[in-house]
Amino acid sequence: MGLGFLAAYGTAARLAPPPLLFLFFTLVAAVVFLWVAISAYDFRHMAIPDSWSYAAAALALGFAVLAGVGSPLLLALAGPLVALPLYLLWLVSGGRWLGAGDPKLALSVGWLLGASGGFLALFLAVLVGAAAGLAWVGLSAMRRRGKAVTMKAAMPFGPFIVLGAIVVLGTGLTFAHLFSGAEQLYGL
Repeated sequence: MGLGFLAAYGTAARLAPPPLLFLFFTLVAAVVFLWVAISAYDFRHMAIPDSWSYAAAALALGFAVLAGVGSPLLLALAGPLVALPLYLLWLVSGGRWLGAGDPKLALSVGWLLGASGGFLALFLAVLVGAAAGLAWVGLSAMRRRGKAVTMKAAMPFGPFIVLGAIVVLGTGLTFAHLFSGAEQLYGL
């Protein structure tokens, strides 16, 4: 949680004019606090409370509006754009691949980090979640006590979304940064 609050302060300090620094920090810290609570709850209960997701989304949207970074249209669309892939996965699978709370959580990620940062957070969440899932299955198979975990076992995705979001929040990275680095590295 300490890393999350350091990330919140760094984001607030980067974007806020001095008189609004406390307000920006408070909004970002409140979102990070809700994300951590959501992550812990999802890990324990395999569910994300709607009221917590909507509160985080409202605070993140408030931050985005006050920070005023980018065009207002892109700001408004960032949350739904980041949530859309997760919503489509939930819709197509009938809730078997992903819970309904994950797209709602992604709304706040998109509004707080912007579209590019939000998509990077989801990308990181998928990478880390897949690695953790494979490790869980592998360790379970090696242990061979009791019932082994299989690839069909359910695993909460919310904690990985939160982890990806906090990493992006703390580093300030976006997909645009990654691609601009690739251009310089490969001469594209």
